[in-house]
Amino acid sequence: MISLQNMTKLSKDEVARTISMMCDEIPYGYRKKPDFNENCHLPDLKKRNIRYSSWWRYLETIYLFCGEERGKVLDIGSGWGTTYYILRELKFDVWALDLGNPSNISLERYEKHNLDSDGKMPYGDESFDYVVCSEVIEHLHRPFNLISEIQRILRPGGFAVLTTPNILNLTSRFNFLRNGSHNKFYWHKDSTGKYMPIHGIGGHVMPLDYFQLNYIFGSLNMAVESIRTNVLSRVSKAKLIPFLLTDTFVKFFSHTKIPMELRYGDSLILKVRK
Repeated sequence: MISLQNMTKLSKDEVARTISMMCDEIPYGYRKKPDFNENCHLPDLKKRNIRYSSWWRYLETIYLFCGEERGKVLDIGSGWGTTYYILRELKFDVWALDLGNPSNISLERYEKHNLDSDGKMPYGDESFDYVVCSEVIEHLHRPFNLISEIQRILRPGGFAVLTTPNILNLTSRFNFLRNGSHNKFYWHKDSTGKYMPIHGIGGHVMPLDYFQLNYIFGSLNMAVESIRTNVLSRVSKAKLIPFLLTDTFVKFFSHTKIPMELRYGDSLILKVRK
């Protein structure tokens, strides 16, 4: 375990400079990466292009490390290695765990593991200062087990960053009202007549909202420290009237005040402290 004493805390300017310099080299499996603004910082949520929603999610995840000291990080569901390589460049001690290794992370740092079927992750208690788990939990049949494992491997005072599709946003609420499916959680019948996730085996099967996740973390004595999102969802003109009516209902008649990040955010991004 790397000692956190006498290590410089990560600054926002350092993150911006580092990412802007390595932007063209970072592995990224979805779409072209957007340019930073003139100050190399993230644009305001309202000015972001939703086409780059996945990229903004990676950057928001990294920015949650600002103000923290360098330490040992586990990237759960490392995928294309975007988070892994950025944090490594920022001098964190980064390790990776996933079903596959498309970005060729060093095998000394990578562990192949099925979070649904392989039992405990192959790490000791309190092995990591930080954990990143981006767009993983919605693919699992046993989400509580994943969060319990994250709690187990985190040192006291460490934190996890977890991201998942935000099913509380108003676009998702409208879709659920219309067809019974949350945004990004669509189902279809296969050739045998069974309902399957639209992306097939391994697709999105577990829609979890902020309140459910807050409850699970709280039951494990972890506290949500920050709620973020990547980009604000937009709606077509055809949906505008019911959308606004739904927004009015949520803001004025809900027993719980729902912040903008949950009402409009495409992804739910949580920083949770142990």
